[in-house]
Amino acid sequence: MKMNILLFSICLVFAVTLQTAAQKNTNDSLLTVELQEVENSTINARFTNGNLNEKYLPGIAKDFGSVQLQQNLKNDASIKLGSIYRGNIHANNDNTVTIPKTIILSLEASKGFNPFKLTAGIQNVLNKQYSDNVRINAFGARFYEAAIPRQGFVRMRYQL
Repeated sequence: MKMNILLFSICLVFAVTLQTAAQKNTNDSLLTVELQEVENSTINARFTNGNLNEKYLPGIAKDFGSVQLQQNLKNDASIKLGSIYRGNIHANNDNTVTIPKTIILSLEASKGFNPFKLTAGIQNVLNKQYSDNVRINAFGARFYEAAIPRQGFVRMRYQL
């Protein structure tokens, strides 16, 4: 029996890239995994991790990652589920103010109508409250603003 959704095989394209940069006071790594098309499904995953031996740079997440699952359907249509992970962010040079980590989900569907492509989706599917727009070393201790709540979108693209 064929499983059509999210069926992946190690025998097909499996690419793992691991890069390590060793600089003074840092040990950063980047991991990228891509499993492609078995029965029209694709998964992409990326994760970065920056380890500083002393203080973290303000405004930059220590960890960052994303995962996307895409199912291509018949007649030039597809469905994509994505997630973004952002680790803790320090909001000042002393690393005494920390913005908490978060995971945001998104969902979109697209359909091609040659030469147009129509896409509709939802960002922040779970309507999670999280912080965005970090103001480093902010006056009055207002270091960040709330990100936008759940939002829907429709996009039409014309390709020549």
